[in-house]
Amino acid sequence: MNTGEMANWSLLKEFLNGVDDRVTLTWPELDEIVGGMPLSATKFPAWWGSGHSHFDAWTSAGFSYTDLTRGSCVTFYRIGAGKSNQTQRQKESSRQHSLTRGQLSRGPNQQNELPRADLLLMSCVSTKLQVPAMAKDLYSSDLFHKERAYAERSGATWYILSGEHRLVKPEEKLAPYDSYLPKKSADYRRSWGTQVVASLEELEGPLQGKVIEIHAAIPYIAAIRAGLESRGAIVTEAWRGRGGIGKILQWYSRVLA
Repeated sequence: MNTGEMANWSLLKEFLNGVDDRVTLTWPELDEIVGGMPLSATKFPAWWGSGHSHFDAWTSAGFSYTDLTRGSCVTFYRIGAGKSNQTQRQKESSRQHSLTRGQLSRGPNQQNELPRADLLLMSCVSTKLQVPAMAKDLYSSDLFHKERAYAERSGATWYILSGEHRLVKPEEKLAPYDSYLPKKSADYRRSWGTQVVASLEELEGPLQGKVIEIHAAIPYIAAIRAGLESRGAIVTEAWRGRGGIGKILQWYSRVLA
């Protein structure tokens, strides 16, 4: 979190443009979307009032907010969205998250917290080897090591989401690179998302009814969710609601135990 000077509120507007009715975002998720939530958003209620660029970001997208817990989470909802439509989407979300197609192989007494996935999409990371390597070996952070272990344990087909190379097979050889999708332009991210979805469909065939489990930050998900769902895929977000990177690492450690 920073003082807010670097926050890009147009990214929040763009994210909300892809939301039908409402979405609840944790503070780390907001921080990731805009590039750094300001401290004043946590400390001062007036920050959430009108007359600021951040306020214009969600209102110009047709949203207001509710259930605000400063420093924790906030729900943005589309102004004028009918209750029946919201209820239907909540039912669909509940149905999707209750799907069970088996369990990730893990230790005794561990419960699967996500639907059994047909496909896994794992996020790239900034820490890499300094020499060309297969993608599954190139990324060298603890986070990616856990992502890879999860993917390989699951037995599902998996790919890597790369800000530079888009959809990458684990065995594909890559040279080191420095590219971070959230810092790219809106046009780049839209094109990136379109190409990722098209590549996935080309490699895997029709996506209708397939559960696609994404292990990535919100900007990556925002770029591909609508395209995946328009093709009938069921999208689940492995990191949603788990807090910051420390909590995510703890979750991987627990489910892999």
